[in-house]
Amino acid sequence: VLLDTSLQQEPSETRKRYFAILDAIEADRAIPAIILQEVVRMFFSPYVSSWAPELPWRLRARLAQWETGRLLDSVIPLGRMTFGRRETLTDFSRLPMPKMVMHGTEDIPRPIKDGQRMSKALACPFIELPGTGHMAPLEASHDVTHHLLQFLGEVHRANEVGGSVRRSDKERMSDDGGHFGMG
Repeated sequence: VLLDTSLQQEPSETRKRYFAILDAIEADRAIPAIILQEVVRMFFSPYVSSWAPELPWRLRARLAQWETGRLLDSVIPLGRMTFGRRETLTDFSRLPMPKMVMHGTEDIPRPIKDGQRMSKALACPFIELPGTGHMAPLEASHDVTHHLLQFLGEVHRANEVGGSVRRSDKERMSDDGGHFGMG
């Protein structure tokens, strides 16, 4: 299950932007306030403050408290690996395993068209999470959990009967709100 992510190479413009953010964090040995504000803004949908205003504040507080060692030993190297990644979509599409893409409609760092393109390339179901940003598991935890359990249950049922679950464009999710066309 791929959630608000990308297997494509990071576009040059955003890669430079994210690397500049990582460089600033490394130089300050902390997350500068202006970057903290921008990261929190990017991670949540613009609507979250109307129904869950505590979510951005909690993330901001947690990020501001991260220890220097954690930032320098984990966050910076992982960020550089993530944003400097090569294109892996082609490789991933060849893996003979069930796949599903979920994506928030208001995801700023990963626009929904990226998720749709990835789902098409992987020939797997695409779940649109209305009104959510990059932090869909926090913004719509019930919906994300529902779709995950439904997907995993289907994979489990297919494995119980000795079948394989290989999804194609013909087996895309039906329009009835999240049922998989595996029958």
